[in-house]
Amino acid sequence: MMNTYISVADYLRAPSGHDTSTLVSNVLLLSSSTTTGATTLPVTALTAAQSSGDRIYLFDGSATEIVTLTAAATIGATSLTCTPLSNAHTAGISLCSDGSGGSLASMIINASAQIEAFCRQPLLQASHSAERLQLRSMRAAMNRDYQLLIRPKQFPVTTVSAVTISLNASTTINLDASQAMIDADQQIVTIAQLSTTSGTVPWSGITRPLSQTTPGFVQISYTAGYAYASLPYDISQACIWLVSDLLSDRRNPTGAAEVRLGDVQLITRLRGETTGRSVLVMRAESALSPYRQRAF
Repeated sequence: MMNTYISVADYLRAPSGHDTSTLVSNVLLLSSSTTTGATTLPVTALTAAQSSGDRIYLFDGSATEIVTLTAAATIGATSLTCTPLSNAHTAGISLCSDGSGGSLASMIINASAQIEAFCRQPLLQASHSAERLQLRSMRAAMNRDYQLLIRPKQFPVTTVSAVTISLNASTTINLDASQAMIDADQQIVTIAQLSTTSGTVPWSGITRPLSQTTPGFVQISYTAGYAYASLPYDISQACIWLVSDLLSDRRNPTGAAEVRLGDVQLITRLRGETTGRSVLVMRAESALSPYRQRAF
């Protein structure tokens, strides 16, 4: 799966200060919806000719993909023939092809991967099935009120579909997921009423099989992440900064802290910065800090 947090059109609209004219060719929109397996892309009119074998990038959040043209297309064409699509797409998403001097699209894909590496999680909405967490840990525990607290590995949690407690190889309890309550930060799931999927409590009010010291595991299935259409501004802005940082290698291919060309001096890092991170990377990491998964 390939996630992207901005499109080429988003980056071109941003005042990045970079010359991208040789890094992108056609910047198009999908003119009508397509289905999985389709081999034809209906697009807005091409402004440059495309050859068979050229790569076309479709920017669609978690459904982003790359296809290869199987036939040439001339200027003004409104249809592209390509290898089969892996995902369905709606009209209006952004497409582009590589330029003569490089690939802006590839830089966006790389910057999006940097975001997920820094945050230790994908930020786009996805389903996670049977995530296994150990009881008596920072991820899953019983409190003194016999409530089950779960902190899934991905956030923000939007829905919970299943919760199972495994006490040992032969004892499992399927809890009623409708009892799950998600906190305001969408990181902690609380199950206050430990009833089973049949609506019954598998123990009496006196004898309880679960306590703060009970060993075992919790398996939780849930959905977490942001919808691409409602992605927070600071995430997309961080992606723009990271793309700009990658593109700055063209002016500073050695990664030097300072570069002087005649009367022009380029300073890429703050004085005293020893980690090698540029100002743009530091700004991006600061913006992404609230979305970073904490290690326990």
